[in-house]
Order: sequence, then structure tokens, then C-alpha cells
Amino acid sequence: MRAVLLAAGYGTRLKRDLQNDTSGQFSHLVGTPKPLLPIGGLPLISHWIKAFDQVPEITSVVVVTNDLHKPLDTLLPNDFSLKTLVSKFEALYDLEKEACLVLSAPVSEENVSKHGIIKVEESNRVSQFMEKPQPQDTTSRLQCPCVYLMSSESLHHLQNFLEENRNAPLSCRDATGMFIGSLIHQAPVFAHHVTHRYDVGGLQSYLQCCQDFQTL
Repeated sequence: MRAVLLAAGYGTRLKRDLQNDTSGQFSHLVGTPKPLLPIGGLPLISHWIKAFDQVPEITSVVVVTNDLHKPLDTLLPNDFSLKTLVSKFEALYDLEKEACLVLSAPVSEENVSKHGIIKVEESNRVSQFMEKPQPQDTTSRLQCPCVYLMSSESLHHLQNFLEENRNAPLSCRDATGMFIGSLIHQAPVFAHHVTHRYDVGGLQSYLQCCQDFQTL
């Protein structure tokens, strides 16, 4: 199994927050790639690498970056078990070779429009994906963090998606969730629920993440 860390965003929200902060307390973070932001005594990316090290099925790690910044802005609380996630995926794979597994996490009313939102059936199969909908447009309060497990048999759907959207407007292909929105109509996609997701995209969310990891 290969783990792919998507770290090719530009971190514009955090950059703006740091530049607008007048306290000077966080000025040393300006220009720091988000994977290297210190959280609980370790760079953000190190928390993921440590989790990967505990799962023998993961044999290699690929980090996708760009030529300017290297943001990776998702962490999960310590009650999240990557081993459990992989075991659940393997069980699904035994039943359906194209099965995929994504995460779902609760999202507050005021943050619905900031995230990709999924609807999940009783079987935990994902039935709908909406990219940053308004709260009144959906009854779901489940966000879909960018943590996806895909079988090799389902990867051709990703290639097809990229080819089909090669000339589409950036808004139709920029968010990774757009692919999930397409995938749920072509392969069985299931959700694994987690209690919380840290979106380290702005200064306040970064500080909250630091506080929680410091006390764990």
C-alpha cells in the first residue's frame, strides 16, 4: 500500500492571518510550509509519518508538493487509528475490489460552507458529495476530510476524471472532493467516521490544534 500526502496548496488563509496578526507572537511562522508547522513538539507532517510507521501495510510514502509552498493542513485527534482504517478498508476490498474508503467528521453549522459535505446511508455508503454548500442546501453535517483509501482497481477512475476535466474550469477540478463527487457514481465509496478533524488552515485553527496536542 502506498500513502500519498497531498501538500500542493498555497496556504493563503494562514498566510493572511499571520500577516494581519499585530501581536508579533507568530511572526516567526511567516513563510513556514504548513507541513513544518510545530504542533505538539513535532512538525505537522511528522504526526502522519509516525502513524504510517505503525501500519506495516504501508510500504512507501509520496508527498505531492508545488514549487512555492508545501501545505498539508489536516490532522486527526489521537483517538484516530490508522490501523483500524486500513483494516476496515481491507475488509471492504475483500467484498468489492473497487471499494474505496473516505473519512467523515462532524462539522459545525457555521463551517458547512467551508468544507466538502457528504451524505451517508445506513450502510455507511456515501450517497452524495457537495463542495462547500450553504447550510440551507443540505441537511448533512458531515465533512469529508481529504483522507481517501483507494484500491489499485479503482485508480482508473481517477485517471478518467483527470482526462475528462483537463479543459474544465479550475473550479471544477481544483478541490480533491470533486473527484469523490464523481467517484461515488462509479464505484462503492464508504465512510469511516472520526470524532474530529483539525483543519490547520488559519491561525486560530492552528492555535487550537497546538493547544489540544500539547495536552494529549
